[in-house]
Amino acid sequence: RAGKTKPLDLTWLPRHNPARALAFIERYCSVVEGRTPGPVTLYPWQKSLLRELFAKDRPRQYFLSCPRKNGKSFLAACAALYAFLADGEHGAQVLCIGPTAPQARIIFLACRRMVMANRELMAACLVDAHSIRDPETNSMLTYKTIAPAGSAGSGDERLQGFRPTFAVADEVHVYQTRDAWDAILAGQATVERPILFGTTTPGDDEHSLAYELYVAVKDGRMSGRLYEPDDPDCAIADEKAWKQANPALGGFLQRVAIEEELRTLPEHHFRRYRLGQWVATGTAWLPIATWKELESEIDVPPETRIFLGFDGSLARDSTALVGCTEENHIFVLGHWEA
Repeated sequence: RAGKTKPLDLTWLPRHNPARALAFIERYCSVVEGRTPGPVTLYPWQKSLLRELFAKDRPRQYFLSCPRKNGKSFLAACAALYAFLADGEHGAQVLCIGPTAPQARIIFLACRRMVMANRELMAACLVDAHSIRDPETNSMLTYKTIAPAGSAGSGDERLQGFRPTFAVADEVHVYQTRDAWDAILAGQATVERPILFGTTTPGDDEHSLAYELYVAVKDGRMSGRLYEPDDPDCAIADEKAWKQANPALGGFLQRVAIEEELRTLPEHHFRRYRLGQWVATGTAWLPIATWKELESEIDVPPETRIFLGFDGSLARDSTALVGCTEENHIFVLGHWEA
């Protein structure tokens, strides 16, 4: 939409964060899908996360990992819309990035729909298919696709020239390199209060950027939230683990949906997509719990007749040498990361 705009009146908002961010989101952001569209009412866990994100001493990097359908992309869209219109940054550049155009557009389109659903926001903004602009503050919200590894144009090159005051990297587990993440950080070097907000469903590659960020949060070296069971070896039917991993359970996430997934998903998929756990592989021929139940402590004497199995690798994988006795006891002789 092109034409004249009416500046958004934000004088009523609290002057300081994080109260300012929470008030803006509950006034101007809206649920635009489902059976009950309308203004956003933030859940306690969402308010707590946003207080961390927009704290007085805000983190420059923040990482959220949780199972699917807990509303992480929608929450990121609310945060992006606030950063675009009300965070006090003149000339704000808010950037939504993803490995493909459809992925990069998910959060952008959520912002666009919320603007178009609110008369005040629509009057204040210029909206087109690729960007949302606020002429009053010369601010822009848009999206950008990063290049897959090995293609023409790296993620670094495609993000040159941007100075993102707030950036959202959605589904980071899909990113094949950290080029785009590092390019965003470099572009924010001259921004006084930047935020790079990464969100993801856990993946299966422990050599990935997402796993690196996951470990950094777990070790306390980076700000963020990891929604996963306290017990990594929990049974997949453990409803306490469901609640720990799914903050939206009991709110907009339906228990009946999880029960259906429990009946139909392979264990490694359920652990990843519903329990928020990193799994060692994208496929598994034997359920994890069954494998653990077979574990035993048996000393193999040096003179025992054994058979050897060797699996080698060149890079970004592991090499293993495994022995097996005639009584079918399997044991590891050596294991190396490449």
